[in-house]
Amino acid sequence: MHATSHSFFDGCLYSRLSVFVRLLSIKSNWNIAKGGIDSMIDLIKELVDPGLEVPDSFYKAKRLVSKLGISSVRIDCYDNGCMLYFK
Repeated sequence: MHATSHSFFDGCLYSRLSVFVRLLSIKSNWNIAKGGIDSMIDLIKELVDPGLEVPDSFYKAKRLVSKLGISSVRIDCYDNGCMLYFK
């Protein structure tokens, strides 16, 4: 996969895929809205070379990461800290 084997840009230690995995991780860990992630992606696009392939939105970044085949499961958490488990 091209996104995993090449750096995000010349001199960068991270691949395109690792940058967007980290961005999605930040979204999840800090409960940032999709619009906030879209704004961060816009900032990244402004900071790097215009010819660089950067997904236009949260949806496209998520689609890029989904090619890894990793799924997530949402678990509801209630006010008092109790969690709902099933299966």
